[in-house]
Amino acid sequence: MSVSGALQIYNNHGNPSDFSWTGGTLTFLNGVTINPSFYFGSSVSLGAGLTLGSGTTFVNNGSITLNGGSIAAVGALTNNSTITGNGTIAAASGANNYQIIQSGGNLTINASTSAFINNYNLALASGYQLIFRGAGLSIQGSMQLAGANVTGLGTLANAAGGTITGPGLITAPFTNAGTVVVPSGQTNFPPFTNNGVIQLTSSSANLGGGQTITNSVMIHVYGTIGDPVTNGGTIEAIGGTLVLTGAVSNSSTGLITGGPGCEAFMQGRANFPSNAGSISLYGGICPYSAPAAPSGYVLSL
Repeated sequence: MSVSGALQIYNNHGNPSDFSWTGGTLTFLNGVTINPSFYFGSSVSLGAGLTLGSGTTFVNNGSITLNGGSIAAVGALTNNSTITGNGTIAAASGANNYQIIQSGGNLTINASTSAFINNYNLALASGYQLIFRGAGLSIQGSMQLAGANVTGLGTLANAAGGTITGPGLITAPFTNAGTVVVPSGQTNFPPFTNNGVIQLTSSSANLGGGQTITNSVMIHVYGTIGDPVTNGGTIEAIGGTLVLTGAVSNSSTGLITGGPGCEAFMQGRANFPSNAGSISLYGGICPYSAPAAPSGYVLSL
């Protein structure tokens, strides 16, 4: 039997040599569990135009390779093993408990009812997009941007315990209660409130894009922040020079600090319009450039 349209099967056991699946959607109405006893075995590869669907839940305990294909579930989708490649993952809700590794093209995640939860590792690929639709994406494990672009209409929520590592570009609505790490290169975000920790860990690390960051907790920096910052938490220079090229407003609860050998450098008086908070430099320095004094003023405490 040759299948190029849509086929629905009640039993997920049998002999795959009984038919040739060349295109369209193949749906197992009683659910899909990828393991050695599944119809196609524990390793499934889906090319462009192929959708493997489930009428209830979809559980991956094996290996799924997406070469432009799709997996879909009416109910929840749970990945306990590895999904690699590019294509579409669609379900009412979803959880990644091990690895999703993007390669070769864009990856779309569509969780229609509740946010898709990444509990372990989501690794993106440079030059491609992660597109999420529906209820959004919650990072409770780790996500490596690796130069990719994350876009979507739902919210990308970095939860407490979650880690997002740059460089890369996020254009989707974003919230942070976890950790954002920029080891090097440029990482851009939309405007967001930081209720977690942001770490820039090298002189080549740049948090930019021109969008305002409202900091309520902690920013550890050895690098450059090009975004405007409204600071009600702590900005700390660690291990070297913190360069703030965007406007910084330090509120009454805000603290800008740095230890010996560290600098917090404000580029221009106009970039530090108001300070109602504290600048506490235990051996560090806080220079800012000014037209009247090209070498900058230094506050050393």
